[in-house]
Amino acid sequence: SGFFSISAGTGTFVYTMEVIGPKYRTWFGCMTQGIFAVGYALLSLVGYFLKDWQDQMIVLTLAPLFVIPIFLYLPYSTAWIYSQKQYEDARENVKLIGKKYAIETNEKFLDELENSVKAQQKSENAGKIYTQIGNWLIFNLKKNFKFF
Repeated sequence: SGFFSISAGTGTFVYTMEVIGPKYRTWFGCMTQGIFAVGYALLSLVGYFLKDWQDQMIVLTLAPLFVIPIFLYLPYSTAWIYSQKQYEDARENVKLIGKKYAIETNEKFLDELENSVKAQQKSENAGKIYTQIGNWLIFNLKKNFKFF
């Protein structure tokens, strides 16, 4: 239950940031985290109505089972598809989004979008692989932090 909550929270936030346009990202980012705050507040109600800790654990463990099917029906974000260099699938995804919101997505627009994504991928990555450990390797810790 705890592992699912943490991974679902991170995944939900990242998915929201990729799908929502830049104009509304701040508001939706706050609301995504706000939903989890409401969930924490609802834990008090669970504790109030279920006095036995074992009953609380059963309810809190089974609760995510109702949310898991939602993740099975969410489409991949276009940003993620482009980052995986699956350009044809990304084109189809952009066409579906355009059709859903009645936005014209002709081939010229799709070509320009694909070319800009490829140029950005080529300039940003340039063969670099990023990992968590890289956050610590970039800096010389002995020079930056006196306590090492």
